[in-house]
Amino acid sequence: MGEAIVSTDASGRRLTLRVLSARERFELFKAIPNEQQGNLSWMGWTLAACSVRAINDVPVPMPTNEKEIAALVAQLDDDGIEVAQQFIIDRQDERAARAKNLPRTPASEKASGS
Repeated sequence: MGEAIVSTDASGRRLTLRVLSARERFELFKAIPNEQQGNLSWMGWTLAACSVRAINDVPVPMPTNEKEIAALVAQLDDDGIEVAQQFIIDRQDERAARAKNLPRTPASEKASGS
C-alpha cells in the first residue's frame, strides 16, 4: 500500500487519498457488476472514487456492491472525483518515471537467453 496524501477539493473538503492495495482491488472487483467490468470509464471512476479513504478526516469504507459505489461517487461529486482522478494520474506518472530509471537488459542478452 502506498502512503496517503491529503488534498482539498474545490468544495473545501479534505480528502485523504491512497492507492488501493492488491487485496483491496481484488475485493473491489468482486463488487463491480459483470456488465461494467469492460467499461473503462466506469472502472476509472470507480477506482478513483475508492482511492478516497477519508473525507474531512471521516473514514470512507470500501464499497462492497454497485449501490455503495454509486453512493460514494455521488458523495464525492464532480469536485471530489476530479481530485481523485488527478491523484490516480499523478501516481501513474510516478510509476512511469520510476520504470524509465530501471536498469535495462541489453538486447543481446535477451536474444541469447543469458
